[in-house]
Amino acid sequence: MRNAPPFSRALAAGLALLVCAGLHARDKDKERLFNTFYADGDKVTWVLVLNQDRTYRVIGPDGKALDGKLVASNDEMALTQADGRRHFSFKFDGDSVWLTPSKKDEPNLAGLLGRVPPTGRNERFLYVDEETWVAKGRAKLAAAGPPVQPDAPAPGPAAPNPAVPQPAVPAPEKVDGHYRRVQGQQTWELKLAANGTFEYLAANGQKANGTYLYVAGELTMDSGFHRRHLAIREADSGIQFWRREVDILKLGDPLGEMPPQDRDPDVWTRLGAAPPREAAPQEPLRPQPISPTLPEPPGP
Repeated sequence: MRNAPPFSRALAAGLALLVCAGLHARDKDKERLFNTFYADGDKVTWVLVLNQDRTYRVIGPDGKALDGKLVASNDEMALTQADGRRHFSFKFDGDSVWLTPSKKDEPNLAGLLGRVPPTGRNERFLYVDEETWVAKGRAKLAAAGPPVQPDAPAPGPAAPNPAVPQPAVPAPEKVDGHYRRVQGQQTWELKLAANGTFEYLAANGQKANGTYLYVAGELTMDSGFHRRHLAIREADSGIQFWRREVDILKLGDPLGEMPPQDRDPDVWTRLGAAPPREAAPQEPLRPQPISPTLPEPPGP
């Protein structure tokens, strides 16, 4: 542009101003979102640092920090990581902000991001902006700890227990059916429909339902409130479940408390399963009649 005519230079400058104005207008509706927020309370617990360059930092109660990418619209925002995201609707209260999990939220992520409040589907949580926090006489966070990667997933299945017989057969091609688990006086039931939906009845009478996906021996069930990740192998009378590495338990949630709760296999009986096929009995061999051999007639 050094040798461009004055009109061209003026036009380029005008376009640059329009672009900057457009970017500013795009962020105008959420300008208050780019701030440092503290979980409302008497002391520092959770801290959210939301930056205009679309990055964020989460700092937990133990001082650990996690950095990631921020996506925001005029009333929703997502804190993203490679293995998932937290998705919230937000509403300002002055310069503070209320967060509510949206339908797109994934509160069951492992690690720091999965524990960021609020985690309940209908829960609201207030984060106070830094200026208001200090005005209330509360101390600011002195320094953030070094950013860390999400916590490592839960350890995989333990080494096979010699006391538990391990199936030597592959995973079933499909798993739809009605299954039951009985332990003492307690009974659990699980129905996996062919259309990809499930119904679960816990021993305490609590229920859960939703959708499932089964691929190559791996079952994922999603109730809308919780998600379970299980591995499946066939058993003599039904199937065996194992918790996969990414499986997360959740106390108080029916699906989150569904067996298995540890890393050992859990056997569920398939109701109405066909009995093992037996070989058809063979008839005993009967002696065959032997035709008498007649002497050959004498020659001429």
